[in-house]
Amino acid sequence: MITQPPPPAAPAEAIGDLRNMLHVIAACAEAASHDVAPSTDAHENLVDIRAAAARATKIVEALALEPGVLGDEPAPIEVNGAISNFLQILQRQAGSRAEVVLEAASRELRAAIEPHSLDHALLNLVVNAVDAIGRGGVVTIRTEDAGEFVRIVVSDTGAGMDAATLARAFDVRFTTRAAIGRRGMGLATVRRLVDTIGGSVSAKSEPGVGTEVTMLLPTYGLDVRG
Repeated sequence: MITQPPPPAAPAEAIGDLRNMLHVIAACAEAASHDVAPSTDAHENLVDIRAAAARATKIVEALALEPGVLGDEPAPIEVNGAISNFLQILQRQAGSRAEVVLEAASRELRAAIEPHSLDHALLNLVVNAVDAIGRGGVVTIRTEDAGEFVRIVVSDTGAGMDAATLARAFDVRFTTRAAIGRRGMGLATVRRLVDTIGGSVSAKSEPGVGTEVTMLLPTYGLDVRG
C-alpha cells in the first residue's frame, strides 16, 4: 500500500514552526550551560549551539520579511497551553534554585503574540526572578482574562527592589546582577517584545517581599495598537 506524504505546511506556518524549534534549542542550550563548568568542551559546545541557533533565527526572520510570507497579525496562541508546554524548560532554567509554578485561568486565553516571543519574554522574567531568589524560592506564573487583554503575572519570593531600583528596572543599561554576569537587558527585552504587539508591561516590588511583573497581551482579534 502506497501512502501519500502529508501536504507541505504553508510558508507562514513552516517559518513559525522552525522559529519556535530554534528558540527551544537555544533555550535548552542556555539552561544546560548553567550546569556545566566553564572552559570545558561541553560548555563550549553549548555556546556553539546557541550561536548557531541565533544565526539560523536571523535567517528565518529574514525569510519572514519576504512579501506575502507572513500576514500583518500574529496567529493566535492559547496562552495557558503555550506556557504549560514551555514550563519544563523554564524549570530546567531555574534548576534547584527555585520552583516554577503555573496558575492558569480556568478558561482558554487567546493572545495575538508569536509563540517564540512569549517564550522569550517568560524566559527573561524567570531568569530575573531566579537570580533575585538565590535559592529555595518560588516563581509563580499566573494567567487571567482581562477583557481586551490577556494578563500574565510573573511573581517571585526574592529579595525585592526599593523604589529607586524599581524606577530603573526597565533600563537596558541597568542591572543589579553584574556580579553574576547579567547584563540588565531582561526587562528591557520583555518591554520591547510586548510593546511591539500593542501590549504593556509593569512591575511592582518591595524589599524583602519579592517582585511582580505584569504583561498585558492583546486578546486575539482586537486591534489595540491605535
